[in-house]
Amino acid sequence: MVNSKFKETFSKLHFNPVPLDSHSFPFFSHLQTFWVYSQDNPWLDSDQITKYHVHYQISYSQYCVIVKQQSKPIDFRKVSYSKEDYILYGINIPTIVTKLDDYLFSFSRIKTFCIPNHIVEIGNECFYNCRSLSSITLSSNLTRIGIGAFDSCSCLKSIHLPQLLYSINQNTFFNCSSLTEIKYPPHLNQIDDYAFLGCGFKFLSLPSTIVKLGVGCYHQCSLTSLVIPESISSIGTKCFNKNDQLLNVFLPDSITELEDSMFESCENLQSIRASSKLSKIGNKCFYNCKSLHFTSHFFDHLMCIGDCCCFGCKNISFLHLSFTCLSHLGQNAFSNTPLQSVVLPSSLFFLSSSFAFCTSLTSIHLPSSIKNLSGSFNGCLSLKEITLPQSITSLGEETFKNCSQLKSILLPSSLIQLPNYCFFGCESLINIEIPATVTRFGLYCFKDCKHLTQIQIPKKLLCIGAHCFENCIFLESVLFYNSLERLEDCCFLFCLGLEEIHLPTSLTYIGQDSFANCVQLKKVTGKTDLCFANQHSFFNTPYSSQLNL
Repeated sequence: MVNSKFKETFSKLHFNPVPLDSHSFPFFSHLQTFWVYSQDNPWLDSDQITKYHVHYQISYSQYCVIVKQQSKPIDFRKVSYSKEDYILYGINIPTIVTKLDDYLFSFSRIKTFCIPNHIVEIGNECFYNCRSLSSITLSSNLTRIGIGAFDSCSCLKSIHLPQLLYSINQNTFFNCSSLTEIKYPPHLNQIDDYAFLGCGFKFLSLPSTIVKLGVGCYHQCSLTSLVIPESISSIGTKCFNKNDQLLNVFLPDSITELEDSMFESCENLQSIRASSKLSKIGNKCFYNCKSLHFTSHFFDHLMCIGDCCCFGCKNISFLHLSFTCLSHLGQNAFSNTPLQSVVLPSSLFFLSSSFAFCTSLTSIHLPSSIKNLSGSFNGCLSLKEITLPQSITSLGEETFKNCSQLKSILLPSSLIQLPNYCFFGCESLINIEIPATVTRFGLYCFKDCKHLTQIQIPKKLLCIGAHCFENCIFLESVLFYNSLERLEDCCFLFCLGLEEIHLPTSLTYIGQDSFANCVQLKKVTGKTDLCFANQHSFFNTPYSSQLNL
């Protein structure tokens, strides 16, 4: 039912602003133009109707059928040219058509094409994989180019984008490897994800109206230099990833954060100019940029540096790094770089493997704010000494692994355990004082510490992990206290200098090969009732001949 107060209003209208059916149609007594809103709407007729407006998308084939069926004039607003139309009517686009449909010319062998000016929209993947297409002229009235419209048009060399285009859709020119020349529209404000991935551009000249570049926009292109306009406030991850010919980058002051992998594997990138307001660099942002020269001031105001940010930047132009505002330093952030010294700020509380494999690092200052280290100096072959602040409460795995020149270290008094691989391969370590609070040595903790001659076991130690002192060939003496409960497998394997040990009465387990190949071990005192010992615990030692296992 229609409220009576609206009946008079409806009768005044000359067109229907809403879909009509046989029940509502009589209320529009002065209707002259009948609007059809969808394929499901009935085409109602009366003497006063003079024409029809079709407001839904139809194919050209459907248009031809409707025109034949109706005698009155019809205004079609949205006629598209589909793949079926292309098969039936050929490549010439009728003037009634305003859209080229999705997949229309995909996989076709056309070499050149001119899109007529009555076309306002190109559908998704319209020219997908047209590998022979080398030249195309776009309609001057285009307002939208669909997703992946020219994806994999590998012979396309140049493109002139029309003035009415305000954004470039994702994957539009994806992998157009021959595309070296483009003219952007003057009012362009956005380029979406992977729009130009794999294109052949050497230069990039963006309009001053653009505000956003999406993910991987220019990933794996051939850019040699890059100037970003001041209008841009957002650049997506991987935007310039793997531009291996890129030499110089100039970033505007509007960019205060660099996203993940933005310049990853730009192996020939030599310089980058960024704002002093830069506060964050994302994960792998400059990963493997082997030729990049930073200035030390580049990092002055950074608060966050992501994982592997500068991993493998072997051409860092400064050797001494000092931070002032940093609160987060990611894993492997400066790994495999030629840094020699580092000063960390008091705003940092945790240090992971940020400087692992910095083989030239000889000095690092750790602030008293640091509470945890984890894999921080793994593979720092030149590190000879380090002072750990008393604020540190835990060491993570591999913290000093393969620091082959580390001779001595003073550990903080609050440590509870020495984790797996903590001093693995510290070949120059002669002695180390273990805090009395430590209750466990982890797996491979001191393996291959070949110059370690003695070790002071803490009185509260409960367990020595598997392979803990393996191959400590000059270790001569070890004193166990009456708290030790377990000696795990191979914990003193190949300790060639070990001659005598005293086993505490608290001991409940000796693992397989715990003292195997300790070729000078002749005397074992203390708890000699070894019924709990593995039959290979003392394999190939002089003492083994005294056992009856």
